[in-house]
Amino acid sequence: MFENDHYRYLWEGKVIKAGENPYVHAPDSKHLDDIEFVKKDKVAFGELSSIYPPLAQAVFFLVSPLKYKHALFTLQLVFLLALIWIVPYWFKESDKYFLILLPFLFKEYVQSIHIDMIAVVFFTLAIKHKKKHLFLLLSFLTKILSVIYVPFLFLEKLHKEKKVDLKFFILPVLLLVFLYLNHSGHSGSSAYIKKWYWNSSPMDLMMHLKFSFKWARYILLGLFAVSYLYALKKTVLDKRPQTLLFAFLFLFSPIVQPWYLLWLIPLISWNKSYYLYIASSVVAYMPYGFSQIHYQLGSLVSFCILSFAIYNDLKKVRT
Repeated sequence: MFENDHYRYLWEGKVIKAGENPYVHAPDSKHLDDIEFVKKDKVAFGELSSIYPPLAQAVFFLVSPLKYKHALFTLQLVFLLALIWIVPYWFKESDKYFLILLPFLFKEYVQSIHIDMIAVVFFTLAIKHKKKHLFLLLSFLTKILSVIYVPFLFLEKLHKEKKVDLKFFILPVLLLVFLYLNHSGHSGSSAYIKKWYWNSSPMDLMMHLKFSFKWARYILLGLFAVSYLYALKKTVLDKRPQTLLFAFLFLFSPIVQPWYLLWLIPLISWNKSYYLYIASSVVAYMPYGFSQIHYQLGSLVSFCILSFAIYNDLKKVRT
């Protein structure tokens, strides 16, 4: 298993089982020394407390009575069942070429048990079903990335019904509450906001061009904000595919990981260039055993393919 996220998942389940708060105490805290976990030394960023929302914590807690291997296998089984159940919502017969993703899905969401699997199940239901608010809330409570979809639903309903629905403000308010309660010098959310490294291809390029780390972040944050607003306009007012939102997110994202592709699947517009982009996502594994220059070259190729896919979507608008 390339990823180490599952160590923290299982550790935080043990913390909750012991009656402690993973948002307050980081894994390295002496306050938690009495909690036994055979893989504790493998938990990444041990100096930081949790960034995972409450529903994700509930999933971790459910397997906390089990030993490491049994807990891991149980979550893999649950995630496998979730994947089997959600696949018909994603793939139609006309989309059969997209089935090449299945090995990727098994690797990222069954073997590596990324919590995105559960969050995107709820996210997909939010898109497909009438109870959008409920399923979007459940997705957000599993992983907060869902909050970026709220303005799309809000403006879409406002555009159609010409009225404000206050239910759309639930998630942004919960996000602010979560960040406030989890804001301290050692918290994961504080560290993420202040110190994250924008590890996309544009960031690599700017760092090679001797931009300061601070200014490189500001520039990419500005690009993300502009592209987000542009995608919002195209999706809601011009009825463009919602995949533009997540495509732009991938271009200017603070963290680019292969398993984030899962968020794109429910919104895919079936532009053929997206197939090429998804196939090129394997370059995200290059840091595991490849030199940095090979990783940057592969990342740049992936970036260019995604840019071309977005260009094809925008070209349809003009024609």
